[in-house]
Amino acid sequence: MNPEIANALRDINERIGDDFESAIADFEYTPTDRATEPDPPANGLRALPAATARRAIAVVLLVVAGIVVAGPTILDWSESDEPTPTLALAEPMGEPTQRVLVNGDTMYLEGMVPDQEISAALESTAVAVVGRERVVNNFRISNRAVYDPSQPIQFSAAEPVLFTTGTARLSEKYRSLVDLAAELMAAEPTSTLSITGHTDDIGPAEANLRLSISRAEAVSSRIEQHGIDRSRLTVNGRGETEPIDTNDTAEGRSVNRRVEFSILGLFGR
Repeated sequence: MNPEIANALRDINERIGDDFESAIADFEYTPTDRATEPDPPANGLRALPAATARRAIAVVLLVVAGIVVAGPTILDWSESDEPTPTLALAEPMGEPTQRVLVNGDTMYLEGMVPDQEISAALESTAVAVVGRERVVNNFRISNRAVYDPSQPIQFSAAEPVLFTTGTARLSEKYRSLVDLAAELMAAEPTSTLSITGHTDDIGPAEANLRLSISRAEAVSSRIEQHGIDRSRLTVNGRGETEPIDTNDTAEGRSVNRRVEFSILGLFGR
């Protein structure tokens, strides 16, 4: 038994003393037969057998002891000054949170910005690069947001599956993402692009590291075909070490087979 509960029970027993036995006696009676059995109490409750009475009182004492010992921890109904967490609090605080999500040939501006002026400026620059019909501004205004033009902006696909298992061959469905990245870089001559390849955990870790680099190189080669100088591209791989979903299912592994982009100087600010 927990020492604190044992001490509490001992203390309770010392306080009630002889009343404990008398309390049990109040519950006891010994019926003889149906003819001599005493009438039930006026309130309709029957007396309990002694063993049951003892168990009931023991349970009550254990509950009381538990409250005495644990009450300050578990029985706290006081109101807290801390605000209830909201979904928005999951956003990084004090760090740039802007990102570009690509679906087909459309750019979605996502995340938080400090004010409407920055939101409008970034949207205007994106529209100048790819056209009004290809930009959707989903920025949210927040006083917790930070805009730092010296930091890269994450550039990713709405569906991050880019490769089939064990290959560095870019799926046709997602080539528009790479082509849009090249188009943006062509419009912003000072921009640079970091390309990072990833894999699922099928196969040896060393082989997956090499495969992740090959996937990043495949993306780099396609961007270079658009006339972007290799010096503006940084290629690296992380292998299976940075999954964004479980590797226990086929769906999770497909999401982990990806390439991530970070563009610096995308909006020319």
